Amino acid sequence: MCLLADGPVYDRIGCSLRYLLVGLIDEGLIPIVIGPRPRESVLSGPVESIEYIPARWPLRQLAIWALVDDVRERLEELRFESAPIVHALNLSLAPEARRMAQGLNADAILTIDSLPAAAGYRSLADVGDVRCVTASTAPLLAAFEQVRPADVRGELIRYGLPADASPAAFRAADRSPAILFAGPLVESSRVGDLVQAFKSVHDVHADALLFVIGSGPEEAALRRQIERLELEDAVMFTGRLEAWSAALAGADVFCIPSAETTASAIPVQALALGLTVVAAAGSVHDCLVGDETAWLFPEGDAYALAQQLRRAIDDRAGAIELATRGQSRVRTHHSVGRMVEGFARMYQKEFVRRRTIRLDRGD
Repeated sequence: MCLLADGPVYDRIGCSLRYLLVGLIDEGLIPIVIGPRPRESVLSGPVESIEYIPARWPLRQLAIWALVDDVRERLEELRFESAPIVHALNLSLAPEARRMAQGLNADAILTIDSLPAAAGYRSLADVGDVRCVTASTAPLLAAFEQVRPADVRGELIRYGLPADASPAAFRAADRSPAILFAGPLVESSRVGDLVQAFKSVHDVHADALLFVIGSGPEEAALRRQIERLELEDAVMFTGRLEAWSAALAGADVFCIPSAETTASAIPVQALALGLTVVAAAGSVHDCLVGDETAWLFPEGDAYALAQQLRRAIDDRAGAIELATRGQSRVRTHHSVGRMVEGFARMYQKEFVRRRTIRLDRGD
């Protein structure tokens, strides 16, 4: 299979992608990752890759056809005789997926990664040859089903990760409580709400710390807000970390201050590590279940967010119990084996369908 990725794909699902690639190899499949140079934290083991960065219009079409030639050459080197499956892991890569499928006489699969993308699927001009669309959460699949063409199949395959043996939340009783945010610093992330809520927490728990992992256009405004609230010594910006799993594992509370509409494996990773998750209600992440795996609050309500953060620090036994339930959900619904089985079954189904069509046509 040719898996088309880009920077946002690595950021959102890189932690799961490395397990998926190794699992597919174990299943006897040959994945080829096509995209920017993969990070070591994404690739693991003998995974084939082709470096590709989409060109700007009007050169994009030429770049895609050059990519088709590169892929065809790599397939010949691997002695891969059957037509591959082309899977775009981000809807923005639909033009590459469709034209590669045409050039290689292959089938194309797309992954719907956000609610706006699902709702606008029919308006896309580059999905005409697609027969299967995947979604990683039930809300995403439900949104796609509302506009799904009759000849396109929808598949729900959740991202998977191994869950740690015990929760990381408040593992060290004598350590300052650490709250962490990870994501792009943009207005829609509502990190400003988190900073405002953290002020109320810090007024009561002077040793509490807030770590902000990420970068973006809102960073300057956030730094001014932190200075105005006199939180410079309690809030740390780490910038964009390539391998930030260790930083995540060192936190106690993972906070998602916005009702995110784009799917990501990051909340699953926070649950797998056993962090206490505090998140805005109404997001696309169906792994965040109120009072079962996360403590929720209405998006935009900084006071309610502060209450949930203080609840996590004040009721550490309850916070650890919540984190333990989160790990149980990961083992049940987001295991690596379940993820690999879902993707492998989908790919095999497409291979069988294509062979059946060829036989029916007498090829």
